[in-house]
This record gives sequence, C-alpha cells and structure tokens, in this order.
Amino acid sequence: MVSASQVYAGAIKNGFAALNIYDYFKARALFKKAMKHDSVASCYGLSMILSRNDNHFYNIDSSYFYLLKAKKLYPSSTPRQRIKWAQFGLDSGSILHMKDTIELRAFKVALGINTIDGYNHYIHNYPTAWQVQSAVDLRDIIAFTKAEKENTYQAYKNYMDTYLNSTEYADAKKRYEISLFKTLTADHNINSFVQFIHQYPESPYIGAAQDSVYSIATAHNMVSEYHSFVKAYPANRNVTTAWHKLYTIYTMDGKPETFAHFHVQFPDYPYSQHADTDLVFSPNSFLPGASK
Repeated sequence: MVSASQVYAGAIKNGFAALNIYDYFKARALFKKAMKHDSVASCYGLSMILSRNDNHFYNIDSSYFYLLKAKKLYPSSTPRQRIKWAQFGLDSGSILHMKDTIELRAFKVALGINTIDGYNHYIHNYPTAWQVQSAVDLRDIIAFTKAEKENTYQAYKNYMDTYLNSTEYADAKKRYEISLFKTLTADHNINSFVQFIHQYPESPYIGAAQDSVYSIATAHNMVSEYHSFVKAYPANRNVTTAWHKLYTIYTMDGKPETFAHFHVQFPDYPYSQHADTDLVFSPNSFLPGASK
C-alpha cells in the first residue's frame, strides 16, 4: 500500500518535473496538492512558477511571498528533508539566490513605473532588499520635483512631513521658509508682517519681516512715526535705530532749547545721557552758575 507521505513526495517530484518542461498548470496543481505535507518544496516550486513571465500565473509579488515562506520554514527542516530537496536544486543557497533575483526583478518593475506609488510599493513589499535605499532616494526625488513644480509652502510642508529622512529635506525646508514668508506677506501690508512675526517666531525671515514693519511704519521719516513705532513694536530689532533717528531729526537745529524740549517731550528716551551731553556742548548752551 502506498502511504500518504509517498503520494505527496511523488507530487513534489512530479511538480518539479512538470516545471522543467514548462507545464505550469500541472506543476502548480501538484505543488498546491502537496502544500500541507511539504510546505518548503511546494512554496519554492510555486515561487518559481510565479516568477516566470512566460505564463499567465506570473506575479512577482506573489512569487516573493511564497519564497519568503520557504525561506522561513527551511531552517526548521530535517537533514533527511534537505537531502530530498537537493535533487530539485532546493537548498538554503538557492533560496537566497532566488530571493535576490526576485528583488532585482521587482526593482526593475518599479524603475519602469517610476512613480511615487511604484517605489512605495517596492519599499513596503521588499523591505530587506538591498535596492530599498535606491527606491527611497528615487521616490524622494520624484516627490521633491513635484513639490518644486507646485512651488508653494503647502507643497514643501507636505513633502517635509512625508519624507522626514530625505536627502532633499534641508532644501525643501529652505524653500518652504521663503515661500511661506513671501506668500503670507505678498500684499506688503504692515499687518501682514506683524501677523507673520507673531505666528512664525522661529522663521529665518523674522528679521526681514521686522525690517519691513520698520520701513512701512516710518515711511515719511517723521518724528511722530518713529515714536509711534518704538511704542507699538518694542521687540523689533530696529527700535534702537528708530530712537536715534527720532533724536537726530528732532535736534537737527542744535539749539539748547531744542535739547531741553526733547527731554520734556520724550522722557522715555533710553539714551538720555547722550542727550544730556549734547545739551552741554550745544552752541550758546546755558549752564547754571555760568557768567552772563
């Protein structure tokens, strides 16, 4: 009487024989029949069928699935099983070789598609392949090129959020920052610059925004404008310059009474010692106790 193990062993042997003469239908049926009895050989045989593009069963992802299953199960097999499989060219080396072959073929497929989704598919389904880093780099380049074409801060922000470890991340960050600044202050309205400073205090363009606020607020070079500016925007980096401008314009005539009036009108002037010195050395200055 023929045992069940002999029947399934015969199925494996006949499966590989059918595979050798390209009878894929028969080989596939035999490998599936023997799957429960000999998963390693059956998975390996199915992987071979699915990896060949000369039959309508061709599916590189499915081929990889079965190959990985065979690879996982092979280490727990017995020496006797390995001796039996060797006659079909199945051993740890052939499994690894086929793994490399499938990964390369799948990568070439991804290259042919050359899309973000195509590379993401490869990265997700072939995570241990040595080509994964190349797939990541190519995907990131396509995504960055897409963001460049759109050229909006939203596109660059989306890129940075999606591809945190991209080699283009730093470039995307620079483009994001300048696009954000230009977009949100495109109307060159002082309120837009003020709002930008409030919302994005870490922006590398905070200085430029502060300069714009200063320029707009003091556009007419008037004392009242400079004073309003230092009161309204005490954290602006141009406050010191504004005070000096205010002082210079107000005391332009160099008269002692002008310096004296300045003290009265602007008691909050932060450089009063400077103003006192100018008063002392101004022409015709009146000093208490001086001879008349």
